[in-house]
Amino acid sequence: MKSKKGGINQILGLLIMIVLTSAGILFLVKENIITVRASGSSTKPMSNEMLNTNFLPLGRIGELNLKQFQFCELADEKFQCHNEKDTFLPGEKVYVIFLVESSTHNNQILLQRNYLLRNPQGEVILEMEEKNTQRLELKSNRNIEKVAFADYITTEKDYSSGTYSLEVIVENSLLGKKFTAKKEFRLG
Repeated sequence: MKSKKGGINQILGLLIMIVLTSAGILFLVKENIITVRASGSSTKPMSNEMLNTNFLPLGRIGELNLKQFQFCELADEKFQCHNEKDTFLPGEKVYVIFLVESSTHNNQILLQRNYLLRNPQGEVILEMEEKNTQRLELKSNRNIEKVAFADYITTEKDYSSGTYSLEVIVENSLLGKKFTAKKEFRLG
């Protein structure tokens, strides 16, 4: 009975060593410490883009923060808020400006934003998802980059008076980071 347990422990130990060694090799290749060449080629190293996988479940280091969130009567092409306010009339456009601070990963930023608008009863009346459609992709030499967004929401004339809430969901898929910010405005 003891020899079976000893054999199982040895096999498990061997499997753990194989997994750790593979993870170490993939990490060294991904960091360009070891170069990989295509089969049959002796001069052209392969791109490490195919190794853009987290082999070990380690979180990526980086920040994704909301620095500013405003409702405005108008936003210009320079993302500046004109007449910041939190009370609008039904049928008016509600301009939204927010500033996001994000760490870069391999000199890149990939941000995605989504919105949820809730009426005074808490029901979702508008959902804007940009999954796989519009994303912001930037290249940067900085460690942290500030990115401004400006959008507007057209309220309907038949929207009832009361307090509405807008949830802004921003995700940086390169960092595996996501946040949700909520701010209220009044109609009526």
